[in-house]
Amino acid sequence: MDQSRYAILSCLQDCSFPERQIASLIELIEQDGTALCKVIIHVLSHLDLPLEEAERCWWEIVQHHSELSALVGRTLSLQTAMCDYFSFASKHIKNPKIVDMHLFEETLQELSIDYLTGLSNKKVFERHLVQELAKAERRKRPLSLIFLDLDNFKYVNDNFGHQAGDLVLKRVSSIINTLKRIEDTASRYGGEEIAIILSDTDKYQALIFAERIRVQIEEMRLNFAEHEIKITISAGIAAYPMDAGDEIALLSNADYALYSAKRNGKNLVSLYQAEKRRYLRIDFTQSLEIRILGRRKDNKRQPLTQKSKDLCLAGILFESNSVIKLDTNLEIKIDLEGGSPLLLCGRVARVEKLENGKYDIGIAFQSIEGTIRHILSKYICQQCERMEQICQPTRYVFESTRCEAY
Repeated sequence: MDQSRYAILSCLQDCSFPERQIASLIELIEQDGTALCKVIIHVLSHLDLPLEEAERCWWEIVQHHSELSALVGRTLSLQTAMCDYFSFASKHIKNPKIVDMHLFEETLQELSIDYLTGLSNKKVFERHLVQELAKAERRKRPLSLIFLDLDNFKYVNDNFGHQAGDLVLKRVSSIINTLKRIEDTASRYGGEEIAIILSDTDKYQALIFAERIRVQIEEMRLNFAEHEIKITISAGIAAYPMDAGDEIALLSNADYALYSAKRNGKNLVSLYQAEKRRYLRIDFTQSLEIRILGRRKDNKRQPLTQKSKDLCLAGILFESNSVIKLDTNLEIKIDLEGGSPLLLCGRVARVEKLENGKYDIGIAFQSIEGTIRHILSKYICQQCERMEQICQPTRYVFESTRCEAY
C-alpha cells in the first residue's frame, strides 16, 4: 500500500465526523497536490478516473455532500454522498454495492502480495514504479531502483529441495522487509529476483541500503534437514534522473548493473555506469533462424538456419556458408533452453572468412530493452553458474558496446 493510500485510509479511520473527514482530506490535497483527488476517489469508489476528471468530481462531491445533507436534514457520510453522486449525478456507477472498506482493503492487499515471500507482487511493482517516477519528476527528487538476485539459488533447490529454497526466499524477504522504510516498495519480480523501489533516494544512499541487505544475508545461516545453508545475493542499482528518465530505461539499467555484479564474482552490489559497459560472452552452440530485412524479395524467402558460436547482451556470433554484407539488418530467432524463443533484430558488424571456406558473422543487437533484455541477461548468468557448479571451465570475454566487439 503506497503512502498516499495509507494517509487517506488513516484520515477516514481517525476522523469520526464526515465534515472533519472532508476537511482532513482537503488538507492532504493542499499538502500533496491535486493528483491526490484521483487516489481519494479510487480508495472510496474504486473508480480509476483521469486526473482532471477526478479533481472536478472531488470538488463536486464535496458540494453534493453539503447539499444532500441539508436536503435530508442530517449530516450524511462522505461515502453516502459519493455513492449518490456517482449513481445519479454523474452516472459513473449503475449498480453500487455496499462493502466494508477495511474488508475490501484487506482483500486488495491479499491480491497484491506474493503468498510465499510476503512481498508485493510484480503487478504492484510495475504500477508503483510508474507512480513513484511521476511523483519524483513532479517534485524534482531522486528515485533509486535495486534489482537483487539470489546467487546459485538453483544449487539450493537441486541439492536440498524446493522446501529449502522456499525457506531461503522467506528469510531473505523477511530481512528486506525489516530494513526497508514504509514508503519503499519491495516486490518479488521473478523466481528468485527481488526489486526494491526507493523513493526520495539517490543511488549512493541506495548503495548503503543495499550493502546492509547484502551483509545481513551473507551472515545468515539456515538449518534445514541437518544441513546448514548459506546464501549470498548480487544486486544492481540504477537511479532517476541520473541513469534513466523513464521506467523502461531504469529497469534495463538496474538489470544491467545486476548482470555486472554477477559477472564480477557475485555477492556484490553494483552501480550502473553507462560509460563503462562491458559484456560477458558465453559459448552458445544452437541452431538459429536468420532472416535478412530491408528487401522485399528477401522477406519472402524462408529463414536461413545457422549455427551459433557465442552469445552476449551486445550480440551473437554464428557461422554461415555464405557471406552476408556488413551493415545488413537481420531478424534472429534464438531458442533459449527452458524458455520461449526470442525474436531480435541486429546488424552485421563483423564478417570473417574461415579456413574451411565458411564465414564468421558477428551481429550487434539493436536496442534490446525491458523484458527481452532481462531474459537474455538472466540466461547468460544462469549458464555461467551452471558451469561453475559442474566444475567445467567457461569462457569469460569482456566486450564494449561498440560494433567492433565482433
